[in-house]
This record gives sequence, C-alpha cells and structure tokens, in this order.
Amino acid sequence: MPAPFDTPYMQRALVEALLLAGLGGVLGSWIVLRRLAFFTHGVGTAAFPGLVLADGLGFAAVLGAGATAALVALGVGLLARREGARDRYDSLTALVLVAALAVGVILASDVFHSAGSVETLLFGSLLLVDSGDIALAAGAAALTLAVSLLCGQRWLAAG
Repeated sequence: MPAPFDTPYMQRALVEALLLAGLGGVLGSWIVLRRLAFFTHGVGTAAFPGLVLADGLGFAAVLGAGATAALVALGVGLLARREGARDRYDSLTALVLVAALAVGVILASDVFHSAGSVETLLFGSLLLVDSGDIALAAGAAALTLAVSLLCGQRWLAAG
C-alpha cells in the first residue's frame, strides 16, 4: 500500500470512494440515458432538511435524507401529474428543490442553531467513513448492479 494509505481511515476512504465510483458509473449511465440528471441531482440536494433534522434530533442521517428525498420525489411527481405540467418537469424540480433548501436553511439557522455545521451536513467527510458506511455503500452498489443486470434491457428500450 502506498504511504498515504498506511492509516486505516485512509484505507476506508479509498474503499468507500471505489465503491461509490462503481455505483455512480452504473447508475449514472441509466440516469443520463433517461434524461433525469437534473431531477436526480435535485432530489439528492433537496434531502438537506432531512439531514438537518437528523443532526438536530439525533437519528441516523440516512433515514432523514432518505425520507426527505422520497417526499421531494413524490412532490415533484404529484405536481407533474397536473394536466400540461409534464413538459415543465425541470422547472417543477427546481421549485421543489428551492423550497426544500429554504426549509433546510431555516431549520439549520433558526430551529437547531446548527448553521456552523451546514457544510458538514451537505458534503460530509470522506475521512470520517466507518465500517457501517462501507457496508451501506457495498449494499447499494450490489443492489444497483443486480437491478441493472435484471432490468437493463427494459431500461435501454425505454431510454
């Protein structure tokens, strides 16, 4: 192992980065093929209020972000169902994204007074990865690869 990776935290960071790179490569190709890049980015970013709630109330960040991302995706989907709104999908995503970010900023600054940790909530730290994070990334990568192998032909035809 090269000298920078002698320490366990750097080894965990490398493993996490490699797992996420594989996951991003497989999943990202399907996202771009279906022209959902902005929607995917918007839903991920709009999970910020869930991260603030998880930090402020002391529960798992994955639960907070996942629940908020599901709510944002549901909200955009419900707004897009309105008659004539399907062609404005990107603008609906942008509106829900801005609303979610505003709620997250209000929660971080006024409710939980955690404005100083906003950068950590949004971006995290690759050097703080633990074995649970690696297991979650490995599970997500395996699930993504399995579903991609099973549904790849249908996704390609739909794309």
